[in-house]
Amino acid sequence: MVRKYKRTPGSRKYGDYNEDNLLAVMDAVKSGMPKKLTANVYKVPRTTLVRRLLGRNIGKTGHRPVLTAEEERLITETLGIVSH
Repeated sequence: MVRKYKRTPGSRKYGDYNEDNLLAVMDAVKSGMPKKLTANVYKVPRTTLVRRLLGRNIGKTGHRPVLTAEEERLITETLGIVSH
């Protein structure tokens, strides 16, 4: 039987922040708060903060999808029709 795994915050040492938290950190730095202090207060790695402020590595990671959303929808509809 397959279980649905849900990662609990704090279970790993990296990436325990969400996009909203990261935007709040960037706003704090832009308003004049030092980067090191901001990173410690919001518990976001300083290197991640600097990369975001410089505009590096912002896009999605991994390869692009092979099929477009329309192709996936068409295949799903076709399989739904065939299975009945």
